[in-house]
Amino acid sequence: MEREHEDLRLTGMFEPTDRGMEETSLVKFGVLGRAMAVFTDAPGLVRRAVEAQFGAPAMVERAAAPPSDGLLILLRGGDGAAGMRERFGSGHEVNFDGLKLEAGPGWEWMLAEAVGDDGEAVRVVMRSVAVFARAALMREGVYFFHAGAAGTGDSAAVFAGVNDTGKSSLVRFFLERGWEFIADDNLPASVSSGRAVVHFTCEAVNFGRLSAPALTRMESLGFVPAAFPSFYRAAAAESRGERVGRTAAPRAIFFLEASGGGERVESVDHPAAAALLMGLTRSPVTRGHYAACMDLACGLVSGSRCFRVRWDPSGAAAPALGEIERLAEECAR
Repeated sequence: MEREHEDLRLTGMFEPTDRGMEETSLVKFGVLGRAMAVFTDAPGLVRRAVEAQFGAPAMVERAAAPPSDGLLILLRGGDGAAGMRERFGSGHEVNFDGLKLEAGPGWEWMLAEAVGDDGEAVRVVMRSVAVFARAALMREGVYFFHAGAAGTGDSAAVFAGVNDTGKSSLVRFFLERGWEFIADDNLPASVSSGRAVVHFTCEAVNFGRLSAPALTRMESLGFVPAAFPSFYRAAAAESRGERVGRTAAPRAIFFLEASGGGERVESVDHPAAAALLMGLTRSPVTRGHYAACMDLACGLVSGSRCFRVRWDPSGAAAPALGEIERLAEECAR
């Protein structure tokens, strides 16, 4: 669930308008209530990427030129990119989330070129759409962390860590025990009415590694196929609107580390937990946003009990699992 997109099956991924510079379109969508748009010559691929990343429906309309700002441009050919640089002015090159981009001084515009084979185009588009949305929301005080989460009532348990530490497995574990899906791998958070909260998402989840019985259980919990093969989203299209604006307060935060040498769960004090959470920020935080992001991380951990979990996430019955469940249930009361 937490792997990258290298192994996606690409058959049928592109639409005819995605192969060339003949036509350009504006792909419009919303994330956490904020309207966004992508000017692109690959509208079919961008539309699928938007749904996979955010579970958001996208509208595509023909457009010869982009709006003036607040825009990610994905161009699969170099000639158009040169014209866009002239239109938007000079930017700076950034390397974020394994992706090389050009961005305006305040991330008010971004430019990514998806050239090369189809697999490379998918990777660039998926990552670019995610970085663009995170940058736009960052300017409104919403920051993303490398974490999954499950909720019960207005409380949340957060599972934070790098890839392959068991975030997705724990989210599924709690869903099967009656908790609600909040996020799988990209957790948005902000300050609302003076308290730090996490936002419910419609993020799509890659279930490609699940066994047939496990996938059947997820489908019974309301997961339905999303845009790409093996991707599922947490709610049917008609109920996506109910998740927009929903938040929960973290009561337990588990910092996950894969370990082959014994398992243990230990408490982490709030200053150390805030530093760990900052290290897992997925928003493109620059100097001007660092203090606000740090304040948010401090707010998230201050209302929570925090734990470091060293375990083998591949174990079907990891000894730490029972302790994680007990602590999460206890903190949510």
